[in-house]
Amino acid sequence: MGEARSLRRARTGSPAPAARREAPQTGAGLARLEGYLVWEAEVCAAERDAQQFAGQFRWLAQEQREEIAQAYTGDRLCYARGVFDRAFARAEEMGQDYASKCRRAAGLWAAVCLAAVAVTALLAAVPVLLDH
Repeated sequence: MGEARSLRRARTGSPAPAARREAPQTGAGLARLEGYLVWEAEVCAAERDAQQFAGQFRWLAQEQREEIAQAYTGDRLCYARGVFDRAFARAEEMGQDYASKCRRAAGLWAAVCLAAVAVTALLAAVPVLLDH
């Protein structure tokens, strides 16, 4: 029950500390706003679904149904936090992989261009050297 309340109070944008890392300056504000809206929507959906679930137990006292709803909300938000953390970690991993591949491709293109310039210079120099 206490965990559900702490998760409910944690509605400060992104769901986990890992997701609060600084984005590039140009998109940092939008990223924080998007994180806040996504998390807020998840909290609202969890609370709505918890009320519907607990409402099925009409024979329980209202206080007991509220406890069930709080437990349901807490479990759902813990699960959602894990999903968000895994998605964020995977996105970071893919971004690093992409950057590494881009660096390798840029290095390869630089080597190809340098080789082409060297071959062109050599081919331009051959007739001059043969005339001497």
